[in-house]
Amino acid sequence: MSSTVTIEYRDNETKALIYSKDIYENVKTGLYIYKAKDINGYTPIKGTIFLFVIFFIKNYTITFYYNKKDIPEPIYGCIEINY
Repeated sequence: MSSTVTIEYRDNETKALIYSKDIYENVKTGLYIYKAKDINGYTPIKGTIFLFVIFFIKNYTITFYYNKKDIPEPIYGCIEINY
């Protein structure tokens, strides 16, 4: 199972807003918080952390955290998540 998500990089830090049709449905329920991992390691997004779910991108792990106050908007740049 795979899903394409949209990633936004801000201030040269590995911060990401995740947006995809199927993940978004779960995001609306408040099950996710955002946090992204690049090749070098985790860089958390500031904000409240609730629950988390781990996906795997090839040999790397990416963890998404969801802030209920901030439903993401589609930005630019895509990666594929296999899970």
